[in-house]
Amino acid sequence: MELVSENPIGPGLADFHCLVRIEGAKLLLTPSGDMDFAALATLTAVRALIDPYTSAVHVELGGVPFMDSSGINFLTSLQDDCGRRGIALEVAGLRSQPRQLLMFIGDRLYALCARGCDDQVYR
Repeated sequence: MELVSENPIGPGLADFHCLVRIEGAKLLLTPSGDMDFAALATLTAVRALIDPYTSAVHVELGGVPFMDSSGINFLTSLQDDCGRRGIALEVAGLRSQPRQLLMFIGDRLYALCARGCDDQVYR
């Protein structure tokens, strides 16, 4: 796939930002920092990048050490949006705290995210 665009979205020097890469029709998101209330503006901007030509979204969460309900709501809405549009969603790199939070609440996202866990890398 050809790389079309690679841009960070977010304040840059703040605690949270998201690197966005577009490869053909695939949207690759790499958030970095705590996925909490302070990250909502960036997460909203990222979600708006999904267009009718997007065939897949990959979210690499290895740079997200902490997630609260804002992060869960983002992932849930992303999953719903992708499901409605027939877009494949892949979540990878789930670290300990976000994984434990999803397991605790028994969220439907855990099944999706569990495939992206690597206990050896993200302890």
